[in-house]
Amino acid sequence: MENNSTTRPHDSENGSPISYSDPPPTYEELCTVYAVTNPHTLFHPPSYNEVVYGKYGINPCSAVVNSDNNTNSRQTPSADRPNRPGVRDCLQVPENRPRTTTINRTKICILVTVGLSVLGIIILIVTLTMGNYNLDDYVIEDFYHKQGKVASCLNSTDCWVKYNFLFEDNWNDCHGDQYVKKTTYKVGKYVGVILCSPNRYKLFLSDSLTDRFLNIGDRKGSGEDHCEFIGSRKNAISIDNNFWHSPGTIGYIRSRRGKTPSKGRIGGGTGATWTGNYYGKWIECGVSIPGNSRVVTGPGAQERTTEPPIEEPMPKPANRCIGSYCPGSYETGAKCVHGYCVCSLPGYNYLTCLPEHDGCSIERNKEPRAVPSFRGERRSSVYSCINEDSLTLSPEVHVLSCYENINRRPPRAAVTVVDIQGNTSRPVVLVLSTYEPVAWRINVPVGLTIQKIQIITYYVAQSSVTVVNSGSKPPVEKSSDISSGYGSDDGGGQTLKMLKEVKSLFGHVTSFSGTYKVDHWSLKVGS
Repeated sequence: MENNSTTRPHDSENGSPISYSDPPPTYEELCTVYAVTNPHTLFHPPSYNEVVYGKYGINPCSAVVNSDNNTNSRQTPSADRPNRPGVRDCLQVPENRPRTTTINRTKICILVTVGLSVLGIIILIVTLTMGNYNLDDYVIEDFYHKQGKVASCLNSTDCWVKYNFLFEDNWNDCHGDQYVKKTTYKVGKYVGVILCSPNRYKLFLSDSLTDRFLNIGDRKGSGEDHCEFIGSRKNAISIDNNFWHSPGTIGYIRSRRGKTPSKGRIGGGTGATWTGNYYGKWIECGVSIPGNSRVVTGPGAQERTTEPPIEEPMPKPANRCIGSYCPGSYETGAKCVHGYCVCSLPGYNYLTCLPEHDGCSIERNKEPRAVPSFRGERRSSVYSCINEDSLTLSPEVHVLSCYENINRRPPRAAVTVVDIQGNTSRPVVLVLSTYEPVAWRINVPVGLTIQKIQIITYYVAQSSVTVVNSGSKPPVEKSSDISSGYGSDDGGGQTLKMLKEVKSLFGHVTSFSGTYKVDHWSLKVGS
């Protein structure tokens, strides 16, 4: 039988000749395979002999051993490849095997470099368009040059970033792995999760990955809708029922699913310090974390706090319940919580149930711009606000409101005097509100410009205005169509609506002063 095998020169291990039946592959064929299995050679392709040695265990350029295994000689480089051992000198190649050309290394490097540069630009553009990040987010999301992967994960609904964030550990039963992802809200931008188990966890919110993550309170429940923050469309299936004793602190609050959270006081224990904003130690949403979701590892563990924060003193609710009833519940949303009335409707302070609108937060018995008195005695119950943001705006809009001067039947006007003190270069609008009819007497300092006087009263025909010492007679308008109230709406007043309507008519309210009964006002204008 004819032997068609070709003899390889020698094996560097034992010096014995090696035979093979196939002709040796070309440099291009071997280099392709070798580069795939040895990526570090991408920019520095090996020689043909180096490839052969790596594939067949043969060193073509080692000493050639003759058939008697006693003659050693070293081959010299060939003329056409002076910088490496010659192919024919070091390896027996069949005469009928076509010679091949060597790959141009420069072309390879140029093509690969251009390709990688284009790919890098595409990756950068995709990464930067995945979301808007502020500087501190970039700092923390640049997890050891993994910002593209982390940014992509944070914006994904099916990915968690494993990251030991700082958090307020004052009411928490979970101390396992920590994960973060983005919410859909601008306030409470990130949700942080600490596992008790994959199915039970504690939820936190933060506006930045570098800030402390805070507890989440619920105004109208126990936090069941907070499962939305981790992407669940359903409410909690189980929740810590010990929220009644959660300590008072600052955290995030909301009242329903789909509502943007806000920061405020939550918890407070029981009794007078209770805010009604519940938060528990754990929650179960029926969602396993991380479950089958993709996980990207963030930076190393940060120092986590184990000390409860310094609690701010919680103000006491202003009014006790009458049994279980709170006056004004229809207008203010007041409800009885542990014997105290608290208000949940927008525009009313939760603890005082007094109106808040456009920088005017009404308080009881705080020094007002307009001091009321009746029969020479200063009134003991006054509701007022001063809008600091509008002190430089024009015109100055001052609201003086009461229920009555005197109650007569049939209704007849009683004189109420308004003494204006101070001066200002800005024009002044006076809004004078009362339910019963009043004969208003306005004493204006010389040089002060009264732009308009607006009378709000139920008894329009019986009410009148007299302006004294004014250089010009200001326009006066009387109306019963504008809402009215003297500060507290628990008796049927509509102060909040009045503030909104006055702003729409005249601009930002500079000050509000209100009381039940008055026959004299002392108003300070200017700054």
